[in-house]
Amino acid sequence: MNYNELGDVQRLNELAAELSAVDSGAVSDTAQAAQELEQNNGIAFPYDPVLAQSVAMYAGIGSGIAARRWGEHWQLKEEEADAVSVATCQLIHHYFPDLEPTNPLWNFALVAGSVLGPRVLLSVMIKKQNEKIAGGHDESAN
Repeated sequence: MNYNELGDVQRLNELAAELSAVDSGAVSDTAQAAQELEQNNGIAFPYDPVLAQSVAMYAGIGSGIAARRWGEHWQLKEEEADAVSVATCQLIHHYFPDLEPTNPLWNFALVAGSVLGPRVLLSVMIKKQNEKIAGGHDESAN
């Protein structure tokens, strides 16, 4: 292309240089984004998969409790619990990027929460159920 026909040659050369710089930056950004996707198993934002597993478990338990009280439409499907857990972990990663699950306290919290948390919730539910039955007010009679 002959820039002499289009106007200010110097300005057109500057624009051409800017456009080529933008193009190379876009290619670099795209390559970096593709690498991040590959590292995160196709997920656009990073998250901790161990924490996501725990959050999915609690989301399932919580939705089960809600389903018993308010109807089956509250019960999350496994895919829904997984999606909620990944999004939750992405929020944690975004707002607390220095929170690394590699120290003993974090590991203890994850393990104890995964092992003891469901048992505590079930104990509370059983206790409430027994209190209703003992009080002569069975939930199934409603």
